[in-house]
Amino acid sequence: MISKKDRLFNLSTKHTSYLFAITETGHLEHLYYGRLLSNPTLSIDALAEKRSLNIGTSTAYDSDNPTLYLTNLCMEYSTMGKGDYRECSVNIEYSRGMQTLDFIVKSFRILPGKPRTFSGLPESYGDKSTCTTLEITLKETSLPLRMALTYTVFEDSDVITRRATIYNDGTNSVRIKGLASAQLDLDADDWNLVTFDGAWARERYMNERPLLPGIYINDSKTGVSSADHNPCIFLKKDDGECIGMNLVYSGNHRELVEVSPYGKIRVMTGINPAT
Repeated sequence: MISKKDRLFNLSTKHTSYLFAITETGHLEHLYYGRLLSNPTLSIDALAEKRSLNIGTSTAYDSDNPTLYLTNLCMEYSTMGKGDYRECSVNIEYSRGMQTLDFIVKSFRILPGKPRTFSGLPESYGDKSTCTTLEITLKETSLPLRMALTYTVFEDSDVITRRATIYNDGTNSVRIKGLASAQLDLDADDWNLVTFDGAWARERYMNERPLLPGIYINDSKTGVSSADHNPCIFLKKDDGECIGMNLVYSGNHRELVEVSPYGKIRVMTGINPAT
């Protein structure tokens, strides 16, 4: 099920809830992903990051929002140049090597089922009896670029699929240096990272490690998903709660997990930027 009330989006499966909201500046702030909430119409203020202090070593979004620091927010997507110093999910270079981007929500639509793109790449799909799709369109504030974030909820399977698409509405070419299919920001909260690693003839040995401040990369640059590092990863807690992510594409991939100085975890998955 997918619903929207005021600025709050609620994506729910049989056992999970996924909530995010449009901020006053038009960005998408991730609020919650976990066990199904009994009251999905919670106040946004109850879940949103509290922003009452200035962070001396960080950069505020703008002068009208002096306590809004994107580097301390859980976001649905991220770009360079507006104060988020973590690894970004969208990295596009345009004229004279500039890379600063600022995508703002412009519209959304909720569709029954999941239409096929017929792109030639592997993809999931379904009709209105099995899934519902949310497509959010964002516009760059000063460039003729659009981005579509697509979420499809397969309710009975407890699966939410993600896709990101960039559109160039101008005549000048741009260079996409990196574009993650999905980004998930969470509070650190004692998660462990599970990966499946190996080599030729001994694939997918499970490895589990605690997540500490810094960056971990699980990837392949071999042209296939490879026997070395499978694109399927998990975030796991000792009580058994886990979140799995898997790129539905057998090629170069990169899963990046970053723990920030402010106790946030960022997970990104998609085609490897080295491709």
